[in-house]
Amino acid sequence: MIRKQKSGQALVEMALVLPIFLMILCAIYDFGCAFHIWNSLNLQCTEAARAGAKRKIFLAMGAYGSKTHGSTGDVLAAFSKHQSPMLLPGFLATPPTIVGVGVPNQDTVRVSSRYRYVPLTPLASLFLGGPSGIELNASAEAKKE
Repeated sequence: MIRKQKSGQALVEMALVLPIFLMILCAIYDFGCAFHIWNSLNLQCTEAARAGAKRKIFLAMGAYGSKTHGSTGDVLAAFSKHQSPMLLPGFLATPPTIVGVGVPNQDTVRVSSRYRYVPLTPLASLFLGGPSGIELNASAEAKKE
């Protein structure tokens, strides 16, 4: 019987394909994390805007006073209540910007915020804005009751 020598072709192919495969896996993971954080930030802004648009005092429909709807404290409490564990507090680029709370003649509440996402994998940071990461923006607007 003649034995064939193994040439190592499979090892060479794996050495060529494995880095590309790992880079694709890292990109999928970082995209999933960035999408989750953006979605969570949108939920926070939506719930905070809803808290600011809720009517507290029922005087007359269409009357918007400085005390008839949710306060800034209510908006900030709703914003922090719906925070995802993946959103690290130190990376929140700006505290939420709140417009229309406590303003008598404005019929909408708008909440917006930004978050700086730094990819966890080193290869993704090359493509997603370098070591400083990328900035994810979210905003929501709710009509006052």
